Amino acid sequence: MEEEKIRKIAQISTMHLTQELLTNVQYSDDSIVLQNEKIARALKNTEKDSMDRKKKILIDTIGSVFENVKVA
Repeated sequence: MEEEKIRKIAQISTMHLTQELLTNVQYSDDSIVLQNEKIARALKNTEKDSMDRKKKILIDTIGSVFENVKVA
């Protein structure tokens, strides 16, 4: 029960952080929908994975988001 609460808080915090990171970003192409889908898919998949795997998926996903962006 306590672990589930921690997971929910971490998931919500991660979504808020990702939203903040993307607020001041200008995409160099039309990949915003694709990138948002990748984030959503990664966050959804993390529910089934171990904590270490969750961290790796999240870091890889956020990293891939910034491959095709320019800070406004």
